[in-house]
Amino acid sequence: GPPRTDRRLDREHRISHLPRSPTEIATGGSGALRRDTIGRMKEIRIGIAGASGRMGQAVRRAIDDTPGLELASTLTRGGNLKSLVERCDVVVDFSRPDLLADLAAACGAARRPLVSGTTGLDDAALEVLRAAAKLTPIVYAANFSIGITLLRHLVEKTSETLSKEWTCEIFDAHHKHKVDAPSGTALALGSAADRPVEYAVERSGETVGFHEVRFAGPGERVVLGHEALDRTIFARGALRAARWVVGNPPGFYGMHDVLALKSR
Repeated sequence: GPPRTDRRLDREHRISHLPRSPTEIATGGSGALRRDTIGRMKEIRIGIAGASGRMGQAVRRAIDDTPGLELASTLTRGGNLKSLVERCDVVVDFSRPDLLADLAAACGAARRPLVSGTTGLDDAALEVLRAAAKLTPIVYAANFSIGITLLRHLVEKTSETLSKEWTCEIFDAHHKHKVDAPSGTALALGSAADRPVEYAVERSGETVGFHEVRFAGPGERVVLGHEALDRTIFARGALRAARWVVGNPPGFYGMHDVLALKSR
């Protein structure tokens, strides 16, 4: 028979090509699995900035329903930013624009991954995020819905196909409590359209989120849309991003990276 060393190498080859476990598939093979000193899988510790807000509360509930995740620290107004960052593996942020600069700097200094969905950011705030992303991986998205991420991808591809004579309008509807208008999601869709955009905004009732992108050309119209029926879709998307970002190198990422969608 073949030498023992050949049998050993053949066995190692077969092991290296075994299908990945469900947990590895769920984390996207990003190295997000944490293990203790004897190799058992450990839960990913989540810190939440803006824990008392609508989205912060939704993330807390989603963590309870998601295997492999643990709520480790929270931050509300007047809380300890350093403690939030040090006690977790990744920070999920749905706070305020005025807090984000300090939060990004703290995550960068601690080399702590950050997933942020705080909207209403100006160019200066985005530059702070990009600077911190040179030190630690950061996923930023105005909307963590899987459907909205796909919609943005479709808008981008549609715009690439249509000539510039096609005009674009975006209808943006949210609950009456939402401050920024147009929303960060609508602006992201407008950026994907890559042409002048007219925005129509509605703020009423308890609408979670409705977006419609309309391309109008000579004698025809293309309409793409998405409706959010439950706020938990954003929380689940943010936690999917949190799983993905742990173990990735420093960089400024979006949900298209999390879902492996090619984007310009």
